[in-house]
Amino acid sequence: GDWSSDVCSSDLYRRLYLSPSSASVTWIHLVGDSNTRNLFHRLHPTFGIGPSRQIKGRQSSSRKAKKMTVSAIAFRSRSGKYVAGGEGTIIVTYQWWYQPMTVATARTGAEHLMRRVDATLGEWVTATGLDVDLASMEDVRATRTYVSLGSHAEQLSALGMERSLDVLLGPAGLSSEVMERAGVRVWTTTSVQAGMIPRKFGHQELLRNNAVIRARNQVLAGRRELRGRVVELGGLFETVTELFMRDAVHAQPTVYVQWARIVWTEMMREKEVEGRMVLA
Repeated sequence: GDWSSDVCSSDLYRRLYLSPSSASVTWIHLVGDSNTRNLFHRLHPTFGIGPSRQIKGRQSSSRKAKKMTVSAIAFRSRSGKYVAGGEGTIIVTYQWWYQPMTVATARTGAEHLMRRVDATLGEWVTATGLDVDLASMEDVRATRTYVSLGSHAEQLSALGMERSLDVLLGPAGLSSEVMERAGVRVWTTTSVQAGMIPRKFGHQELLRNNAVIRARNQVLAGRRELRGRVVELGGLFETVTELFMRDAVHAQPTVYVQWARIVWTEMMREKEVEGRMVLA
């Protein structure tokens, strides 16, 4: 295929179908901060054929948030002929969330996370306020939910990360039952270009640096509750030079294209393991 364009044209991507035993609607749900939002914009065009239909987003009304998009949805079709709820419908959604900055606020963060993850498509759309026609898809549950803890909790040490995860992965948050229902996978936190952190933030690089991020990612990967659910991203972002970064924590679009391919790889690998992947 052509790997130079933003949207991969590989034959394998175009011909990927789920077997008849799979649900006719595939819902991929992305939950995280601005890096995850950037992934959303690069991910949904790679699924299906033809243009995305009904791309909608809701923006925050907060001045501080600068009208940022806090939720978004895009509809795709494997055939290129989109019919709401029809065979081969692919839905990609995005929801704003990040790991609370302190252990003390972890419970509130866990409750917010659970509501964003453990929901049918209809419940999620209603909660976000997005105005979309779901046809017969209200009761669809996510095929895969990718959760990013984000990079806002730079004050957490490795021990603080453990304590925060105790709450986030507890009964109020991502319990084992919730993760199973929503097909949850958790990204490791992306690396940072500490030298690009603006001076106005003081010496934030003492807390927000790759050594600290690696330590917290090791804690995440070592959690028993997340066995088989953690997807490593450190290798992708740590190899990115400043030339491919927009700022200290956000990359150029081509990096998110590579991240989108990791989503494909993860989903395809599971289908291969299950023996249910069919190439038309």
